[in-house]
Amino acid sequence: MKNKRPQDVDMSKQEEKDNMKLNVTKIRSMDLHWSLRSKMITACFEAHDNPYRFYEITKGALEIFKEHGFKRVSKMGINRSHKVGRVHIHKKLMEEPGLLDQPGNEWWDYYYDNDRCILATSIENRKIDKGEIPKEDIIKMDFEHGMFNSSGKNNYSHSKKEQEYLKQLYERKMK
Repeated sequence: MKNKRPQDVDMSKQEEKDNMKLNVTKIRSMDLHWSLRSKMITACFEAHDNPYRFYEITKGALEIFKEHGFKRVSKMGINRSHKVGRVHIHKKLMEEPGLLDQPGNEWWDYYYDNDRCILATSIENRKIDKGEIPKEDIIKMDFEHGMFNSSGKNNYSHSKKEQEYLKQLYERKMK
């Protein structure tokens, strides 16, 4: 099997979904502590193009971006948060019998539908998957394909396009 770079793995292709399912099923069967298997699943899911998809941003995060001219700077206190905690998603995938034992792509649909990211402050990050952020403090992001693409464990693209988008979003939603 050829080793692929994450940007070359297109999860819209059935072959890639089948390969990912096989890998996650193998991880599930390993006689390892839960935390190690969970880390392995995370690594597996990070090994495809744009593994972290952003759909929303909190008002708090948007305010911090404004303070920095809508640029992304080191230690600014903005996190990539998950609407549903990864541990919950992993536990559901590890159930036996479970989603991985079903024919088809139900397992992938579950993962993809629940693995949505939100840009939030560090403090808000701990509250996101507990549902402790008021709905009125969360803003839906609707941007063109290719923006905010993730490129590894904690990175996402943030160029002039993203800066301008956040500035316009702030002007529409925060004023």
